[in-house]
Amino acid sequence: MKVERTLVALGLVLAVTGIVVAVNGYVYVNVDRGPPLMVSGTLLLGIGLTLAALGFILRELQKISADASKAALLLAKARNGIAAEPPAAAKPLPPLSPFEPPAAAPLASEPEPPPAKAAEAEPPAPPAAEKLRRPSLPPALAPRPEPAAKSLESSSAFSWMLKPNPAEKPAAKAEEDDWLDKAITAEADNAKRPGTEDEKPQDEPEASPVREVQQVIMREFGLRDDEAPKASEPAPASKLEVIGNYEAHGAHYTLYADGSIEAETQHGVYRFGSIEELKRFIEGEETEGGKS
Repeated sequence: MKVERTLVALGLVLAVTGIVVAVNGYVYVNVDRGPPLMVSGTLLLGIGLTLAALGFILRELQKISADASKAALLLAKARNGIAAEPPAAAKPLPPLSPFEPPAAAPLASEPEPPPAKAAEAEPPAPPAAEKLRRPSLPPALAPRPEPAAKSLESSSAFSWMLKPNPAEKPAAKAEEDDWLDKAITAEADNAKRPGTEDEKPQDEPEASPVREVQQVIMREFGLRDDEAPKASEPAPASKLEVIGNYEAHGAHYTLYADGSIEAETQHGVYRFGSIEELKRFIEGEETEGGKS
């Protein structure tokens, strides 16, 4: 510690001396001794500052060395004294308060009561004999979906008068193709069944083909005998007798006494000699509509 203090003190003295000499040389700068004094003072100032700086540096180094030696000594003592130190004594437990006695632990011999809810929720198992008597029932079947109502059956009877719909299903189209066959067959079956129709009066003439055609068309359009328009007044002798007029889906149908049918549609007027000719025309229209 003395060395660094000496260096710092010596440096400060030389620095002060250099400053004084340089100032005196500056005063006598015009004289021959002025410049040398200034140079000497400057050198003394530099040397003094250098010595003072060295003194401060040396003092810091000595402090660092002292701290390092202390740390090394503590580390050595810690390494050598870990095994020699006795184990720390166990800390005594704090005394219990006289007003708070220790809680008694539950006895292990006392069984815990079973939960009552679980016992109530689980019904007793039926005996084996009862299981044998009661056959296992199959699970309830889901209600079958009702078939879709065929709402287009009546409206598609004369679909040849309208533009064909390509989105229709093949099954529906097949039903439209043979509606006349079904109607004629059903009429024939009804005629063969005994007792299905009321007994005709003796004076009533037998049913003619024209009457059968009229009944078929009335059934297809959902008309009854009382709803059917009455026959028009008899035409002159030169014209055929009109026995019925019907309108459906924008088309007007006229039935004549000789069994011919006249249809007035938006495409024009069509004349058919019989029901078979009407059927062939419908089939041809359906074929052309499917191709287009």
